[in-house]
Amino acid sequence: MDLEDDDIETFELFVQWLYIGKVDISPSLCATAAIKGHFDELTHLYVLADKYNIVSLKNHVMDVCFAFARKRGMTAGKRSLAAAPRLETIEYVYDNTVPGLPMRQFMVAYYVWVISPEWYRQENARSQLRAIPEFGADVAIALASKFDDHPSVSPFEDNSSFHEGTIVKTETEDSDTQETPAKCQQVPPKSHVAPARRPSSRMRQQVSP
Repeated sequence: MDLEDDDIETFELFVQWLYIGKVDISPSLCATAAIKGHFDELTHLYVLADKYNIVSLKNHVMDVCFAFARKRGMTAGKRSLAAAPRLETIEYVYDNTVPGLPMRQFMVAYYVWVISPEWYRQENARSQLRAIPEFGADVAIALASKFDDHPSVSPFEDNSSFHEGTIVKTETEDSDTQETPAKCQQVPPKSHVAPARRPSSRMRQQVSP
């Protein structure tokens, strides 16, 4: 396994998961401002896990993200961008994953189900969505489905919405259920080939003639 392309912080989280079977980040102990940074860390770890097809790690990362959305993003009915993933984080996910992966679905679901619809009426929302066209298209489709389905069911009711393969769930402090890593008993997800990493759209604009 060649980890030369992965940053040291991501590698440290990976080693932590290998030794203790989890990423030790608790949403109940995090300040709201810190959650955005944790989403950055978790998405980088997810991309690493996807790169090496470590399904149990990908599912665990999604459980931690799910716990953040349930316990901080939706606290007391407040639906804002205060604890939402940064647009730069979403751009990184879309630049380094293929369509259909749970992390992409999570990012779309967060902007459809967690943040207030008022955000979409702001001018900066339009410019930010235009900066990541594929994400903007996915959000538009998800919003249409949300209002077309009666009754519509939030994907944040059950963390298995963001899982791949077959996993074993156990009760945890920070989420309703969480995967118990079973590194030797993974069920492979749908086959896909992870794309080569490419510069972000902002970097591409800078180098364009």
